[in-house]
Amino acid sequence: MTNPFSITDSFYGNNETFQRRITGKEFGKATKGFFKKTWSKANYLYIFLVVLVIYILSTIRYFNWNLFTNIFSSSIFIGIVAVGMGLIVLLGEIDLSVGSMYALSITISIIAYNNVIVALGNTALGFFVCLLVSIGTGLLFGFINGFFVGIVKMPSFIVTLATTLIFRSFAQYIGDVTRTTAETSSWVNGSILNMLNYGPGLNNWVRELGAVQFASITLPTILFILVAVLIWLMTKYTKFGRKIYAVGSNPKAATLVGIKSNWIKTLVFSIAGALVGFAGFLHIASRGNLDTSSTGNSYELSAIAAVVLGGIAMTGGKGSIIGVIFGIAAFQTIDKIISALNLNPFLNDAIKGAILIIAILIQVLHFDKDKAIYFLQKFNLIYVPNKDLLLDAEYKNKVEKVEKDFENKINKVNHSTKLSEEEIVKKINELLDQKETILKKLNNKYIVLIEKAKVYREVHDKDEKLNEEINDKKAKLLNLKQYNTYLLKNKKEEVAPRLNLYYSYEKDLILDQMKQEYETKKFILKLQNELGVSLKQIEHLKNFALNYADDESLKIKINNVFEKETTKFNKEKEDIKVRSAKLEETYKSDLNIYQTKMDELILKQQEVDKEKEDQYVIQIQKDHEKEELRKTKLAENEKLKAEKAELKKQEEEKAVKEKDAVDSKLNERLNNIMKNRK
Repeated sequence: MTNPFSITDSFYGNNETFQRRITGKEFGKATKGFFKKTWSKANYLYIFLVVLVIYILSTIRYFNWNLFTNIFSSSIFIGIVAVGMGLIVLLGEIDLSVGSMYALSITISIIAYNNVIVALGNTALGFFVCLLVSIGTGLLFGFINGFFVGIVKMPSFIVTLATTLIFRSFAQYIGDVTRTTAETSSWVNGSILNMLNYGPGLNNWVRELGAVQFASITLPTILFILVAVLIWLMTKYTKFGRKIYAVGSNPKAATLVGIKSNWIKTLVFSIAGALVGFAGFLHIASRGNLDTSSTGNSYELSAIAAVVLGGIAMTGGKGSIIGVIFGIAAFQTIDKIISALNLNPFLNDAIKGAILIIAILIQVLHFDKDKAIYFLQKFNLIYVPNKDLLLDAEYKNKVEKVEKDFENKINKVNHSTKLSEEEIVKKINELLDQKETILKKLNNKYIVLIEKAKVYREVHDKDEKLNEEINDKKAKLLNLKQYNTYLLKNKKEEVAPRLNLYYSYEKDLILDQMKQEYETKKFILKLQNELGVSLKQIEHLKNFALNYADDESLKIKINNVFEKETTKFNKEKEDIKVRSAKLEETYKSDLNIYQTKMDELILKQQEVDKEKEDQYVIQIQKDHEKEELRKTKLAENEKLKAEKAELKKQEEEKAVKEKDAVDSKLNERLNNIMKNRK
């Protein structure tokens, strides 16, 4: 099996290939690439894992498999509703009526089931009626929304805001009518509508479906995940699914290529409604009743939150339905975390809202490297390429602006009727003097800035080459260390059991490596000493700036600035000298320590090897004698085999001769009999 943390490399000295472990930098780069790639495709999974880890930590003393499966069990109803909402959001639309639609669908389904049981007493028929009515009513209500959004082209926000009021009102009205009718009054307790015969041992097929479990996972949970996967497969691998993404990305472009966007929207709202109805059926199976006034409240908000946490963009056309499973699971887990930490329940919605905002920000905000570089360059925090050319263009623009401003001022004065001829001449001369002064200051300022930019461009180009050389030296040193590690590992197998030979080999190898490392670091310090602005360039810029300084205070300021630059330069060079001296001192100290340590180890191992030498020689002699004895026995066995083979051959030949003699006699007798008969 290939080690994933090992790669094949080649030594720069002789191009020999060898196996080595990946470095931390290489592992970090690979890990970063993996997370970057997976985050862009499945950020919902990371969000769920973070929330799950927080939940596990908050319940670490009693967390178990049942608590984990309960996360998905508590997400069934909202989860299926959220899958439908995901389809709608992929279109770039919204549905605010799913909570009321959910309640109305359950209301009609329970009444239909109860009527079948009362009239026929057939629980199997009641089961199928309940299922079909749930899905059918959901499909019908979804089609109503889809008709107004897709065909009539009304805004989905307004349409579903209206239908949420209508559906909730009808649910409460039907519940109230059922309560006030004598035959059905027992079905309703206040605003609670109950399913008949819902309980253990009453042969209620709907309840039995809700009670089935596999490894603590309820059947409704499995159906929820199955529905989500089927809808995901539909969106990913069918033409209809691709049309949903196309309409969500750009409805006008989708229409132009022949996609009937209005009918796609109608169908998607209908499918979402059917999913709401199916979620209602599972609600009946799990609970057997509903509160017509509160069941489904805030489901639309939870569904939207699950869609956002699941990575589906609210603008439409982007995201995956499979993410809704993890989105709703993460959203439901937040409630459990709040409960486990004994936080104030009034903070529940605040925490959920904050997480929702963060999830949307993750979708909206994207790091743009080019914009970040431009921002840093704007404030001169990093090197700006061709800054001298940019400054030259900036200078020309400012000169043009100044000349234009003064031209307007001079024309205004020249056309003045309030001033005398002498005043006009005097005013114009003053303006011309001001212009010359401003232009001179601009020229002096920008000519110094442009010269500085040119010098720093030279410095940057030189530093890039030096840094490439420094990185190359560091890479070669690392390559040498990795190659030596490989050699030591293989040499140990070659020289064993004479370990003193191995330690001698290791000593020579590591001493050479230490020398190479010292030389490399010394060379790198030398190159680092050449980085940045040189003292000669600092003096040049100082003198250049002083030549264009027409103010004594400005000259003092320039001197102070460049004096600080010179002090900084000298300090950096002095620091490198100190580091160089310390490097040499450390190298000599480490060299002596290592050499002494290895010499002691080699001497000690030599004594051990001498003690083992006789035993080693005796053992080799014994091994040799054993080998000779083995060869002798082998030869004897071969000889015996040959003798046995010869005897066997002789016996076979004798048997053949005897058989031939018998056959000859028999043939002779037969011939005589035949001869006498004739």
